[in-house]
Amino acid sequence: MKTKSLALLAVAAIGTVGLAVYSLNRSQDAVTATPSPEGASKETKDRLFPGLLEKINDVASVTIQQKDGEYTLAKANGRWGLAEKANYPIEMESVRKLLIAMGEMRKIDPKTSDPTHYAAFGVQDPGTPESESALVTLKDASGSEMARLVYGKEHESKGAVLTNQRYVRRGGEAQTWLVQGTFDLKAQGADLLQKKILEVKRDRIRSVEITQADGSLLAVDRASPTLTDFTLLAIPEGKELTYPTAPGSVASGLEYVNLEDVAPAGTIDYSAPPGPTARFKTFDGLVVDVKTHDKDGKAWAKFVASYEEPHVEPTPEGETPKPAAPALKSPEAVQAEVEELNRLLAPWDFQISSYTRSNFGKKMSELVKDKPAPIDPNDPDKDAYIIPSTLPPEIQEQIKADQEAKGNKVIIRDPTPAGDVKPQDGATTPDHDHSAPDHQPH
Repeated sequence: MKTKSLALLAVAAIGTVGLAVYSLNRSQDAVTATPSPEGASKETKDRLFPGLLEKINDVASVTIQQKDGEYTLAKANGRWGLAEKANYPIEMESVRKLLIAMGEMRKIDPKTSDPTHYAAFGVQDPGTPESESALVTLKDASGSEMARLVYGKEHESKGAVLTNQRYVRRGGEAQTWLVQGTFDLKAQGADLLQKKILEVKRDRIRSVEITQADGSLLAVDRASPTLTDFTLLAIPEGKELTYPTAPGSVASGLEYVNLEDVAPAGTIDYSAPPGPTARFKTFDGLVVDVKTHDKDGKAWAKFVASYEEPHVEPTPEGETPKPAAPALKSPEAVQAEVEELNRLLAPWDFQISSYTRSNFGKKMSELVKDKPAPIDPNDPDKDAYIIPSTLPPEIQEQIKADQEAKGNKVIIRDPTPAGDVKPQDGATTPDHDHSAPDHQPH
């Protein structure tokens, strides 16, 4: 992962104004701070936690305790994760902002040290009834406490304008302070989890196979990445597509796959009972297999990536080979992608949304409908204008009167099994909103 640097300017509040520049480096998911030589020689006495910013890369855990519970963000092997979820990776920006804010937090004005007045500033201990505060504890790798903060109400100026100021207490101390510097806290640790599981764009997909637990198969494919539409294979006799582009919806199943929760691999038994499985293949050789399982009203999925040498259609003699689509990757790049995906995915079972789960379990019946019944050439009513009996009676009468005035024979009856009853050639309907049923596919 590339190293990114973020410059942090700390301005002394007392005495001669000077600048101390701190570089926050991102190596994997680590948060680090290295003071400049000038900044290292200046200790700003109004910081709430003097020296913390200079030791920010020693922080190995952040525990957030609120009235509804607590969670811990922990750094292991250079990566930050949620301890309660077996250290599954978290979104780093919130951690980064919290650590920087605590390191830079500056005292503005002392407030109460009387516990009976804490409620006015929101700095009661989190276990106190009616408390809205949070207790934030930073520790190093040895478990030694580096800082502890009771995080209270945000200060509002006249007109309820927020000022980036808070009421806080250092843990274990009675004194309340108004400080400069705030950060956002999530109510639950799960809100910090990296939501994106994987993303394979539809443009790369060559084929998808979905197999139900009973062995029934739904398969779509396309011969070339230059083709927009997919083909549904093995359409049953007497059936047709619900709409022409229906197979393409299956190919979009790996776009924007996000988690709702996560558990260590092996938590979910995908064989008891088995759910639908899906196999996605790309034109450049990536294969993603998905197992699903429904448990206690929640949908779970397991993802495995592999490489399969892509099938290349031979170019007919005398034709110029078509260039590869720009989105396609080299075999080496795809194999590296497979390795990285499995490193990220193999240790986990993922809870996914019901919508995502439906994409991995689509059935043939969702993509096809009955073909319209053929017209019997011997049917005496074959040229009649058919009005579906499912229309409201007043609408039926309007249509009937209009068609009979034009000399057309009219029959009111139940629609055909396909529900696709249309006026005969040359027939028209009255010019109002309810003159004919909607024939758009559903």
